[in-house]
Amino acid sequence: MDPDQIRNWRPSRFSEVVGADNQRRIRRLQRKLLKGRLPTPLMLVGVYGYGKTSLARLLLKSLCCEHRNPVTADPCSDCQWCRCFGKIYNGYGQPYRRCECDCTTLNRTQLIEVLDEHRFEDDVALFMDEFHHLHEKRSQEAMLKFVEDFDGLLITAIMEDRLEEVIPPLRERFEVIRMSPPEEHEMVEFFTMMSDAWKVRTKHDVLHFMVKESGKSFRFGIKAHAAAADEPDRTLTESLIQDLLGI
Repeated sequence: MDPDQIRNWRPSRFSEVVGADNQRRIRRLQRKLLKGRLPTPLMLVGVYGYGKTSLARLLLKSLCCEHRNPVTADPCSDCQWCRCFGKIYNGYGQPYRRCECDCTTLNRTQLIEVLDEHRFEDDVALFMDEFHHLHEKRSQEAMLKFVEDFDGLLITAIMEDRLEEVIPPLRERFEVIRMSPPEEHEMVEFFTMMSDAWKVRTKHDVLHFMVKESGKSFRFGIKAHAAAADEPDRTLTESLIQDLLGI
């Protein structure tokens, strides 16, 4: 599957983050954004594939947007800072220069180099994705003083089942926002919209089957729709879903 097919369905507005519980938590962040700030340091916690990275990037895009929606805080997606977004544009943005790093690639020495690079910069928004990969105690201890003294904006994303691996002194320094798995009917509504957009024919009971059998996986749902779009009749069926799941 083309990775762009996943990226194209990542939320570009806060209302597109699926799940009533998530919307309730996000509304407080939207109010902060409308004042031009975010709570920091911030830790986004959730299971795999439920929008932690997407929300972090949306928050940072909104923070730097020149024409942020005055009611919803949605980024315009058209100004210079919205267009100059992504890892290739690390260091771009105002009032914060956005920097994203993948913790799966960092050993302790590399982590310290990142922290030393930004330690005294108050105009940097640092997003540390896959934060649970800093599972070594010595790596986490290296973060303590940085988190305490850093005057910029720090956002991390971590898997729900790895949160307890973060040492208490570090975990307690963060404000935690939990991303909850949406209800089954909420995911079916999302995939109904996707079916319409991709002109894929299917039925509600098939979408319920897909959501349930895939373990409520957004990525699988997108993969299944991509496969259905390649079928001669552009139809998503239970048998196609079973083939893709190997059941």
